[in-house]
Amino acid sequence: MKKFLPFFVIFLLFGSAVMPAQDSLPVPDDKQVPEITEPAYNDTTFGSIAAFSHTISSTTGIAMSPLLGMGVLGAWKYYQSDDAYRNSLPWYSNPWVWGICFGFFLLLKSKDTLGAFIPEVVKKPITVLDDISDKASALIVALAVVPAAVWEELEKHRPMPSEEGLAMAPVIFPIIAVVGAVAIFVIVWFAFNALSSIKILSPSSMINTAISVVKGAVIAVFAGLAALNPWVGLILSLSIIIFCALIFSWAFRWNVFGTLFVKDFVTGAFNKPLAPDEELKGFSTALFPGVKTRTYGRLTRDGDELVFAWKPWLVMPTRRNRIKLTEVESGARKGIFLPSVTLLNAEANRHRAVIDFRLRYRSHAEEIQSRLGLDSTQPNAVFSGFRACWEWFRDQIQRGGRDLANAFQV
Repeated sequence: MKKFLPFFVIFLLFGSAVMPAQDSLPVPDDKQVPEITEPAYNDTTFGSIAAFSHTISSTTGIAMSPLLGMGVLGAWKYYQSDDAYRNSLPWYSNPWVWGICFGFFLLLKSKDTLGAFIPEVVKKPITVLDDISDKASALIVALAVVPAAVWEELEKHRPMPSEEGLAMAPVIFPIIAVVGAVAIFVIVWFAFNALSSIKILSPSSMINTAISVVKGAVIAVFAGLAALNPWVGLILSLSIIIFCALIFSWAFRWNVFGTLFVKDFVTGAFNKPLAPDEELKGFSTALFPGVKTRTYGRLTRDGDELVFAWKPWLVMPTRRNRIKLTEVESGARKGIFLPSVTLLNAEANRHRAVIDFRLRYRSHAEEIQSRLGLDSTQPNAVFSGFRACWEWFRDQIQRGGRDLANAFQV
């Protein structure tokens, strides 16, 4: 029975969101119903277009940042409603809900502003928490907030049928619109959430801060222009949706990476030993020939070749690509979070990563080298940089030439 509990909760959330909230509570007797002064667009083409434009713009804006979008939408509905109707507003319009959304959002984003000069390694748990909150809020918004908001908006402008044969049209159209809005939300959210996955991989606080600033600027400009002119908002929304649809495959691969990183981080899988028959799974980099960046698959050794096998979209038939180890020097690089398989770049005379393993294998670089028969184990590049900086600093402040004393005649 317990395995059906999540589906039951999701069903209740979705049902409570779609049901009209205005009919759930009566209007108090001591409150007069305010007179509706806005123009009625029910029987006009302009009304349908206005509802269509507002629906797409609001859905696109919420998808860019679900936690912030849910807070803005809830606060806007709360302050735009008369006191007599505030108790009957949707649940996300409760001041406690949108207040928590705003507070949690500002708390998480302060990491990239106030802590811009703190090493990213120290802030990585907060970066993971930021990604978890983005995924959790996106699930809630997709199941409850977007369907309810779209249904409510379209109900205001739904045209009345003039013929008996069109009696089902007013019902079918909002259902199609809700499904379409959820699809738009998913497409846009995947693209913007991919930035969170890039921040998880990045070792630099400055890069993560730059990503947050650019993302925030895009959201601010879009929201401002959409509020000034609905037609501009519609054009921008369609442009963003088309762009996000074009990069959906790329965003999907980055979301797979981010999800598995969070899973390994939260469950503590990186502290567990490897089983003797456990497969080595990881993600291709841009240097792996014939495979798209961040493709998830398994790496094995077949004679003198490394074989990377993956399933496109995680469900398609398995594909394989190979690298001959006899033609290049290979290595297993230790990582702060992700160990890697590297190959020597003869021109640059340094090793470059071709596969980044999951966080699950963080402390198993030596075992990876043994299983795959690689030539060497290499230190982490970031740690090597820290060590070089420390050695330089030590040389500037240390008294005397202790290590090189015998090389000089004093």
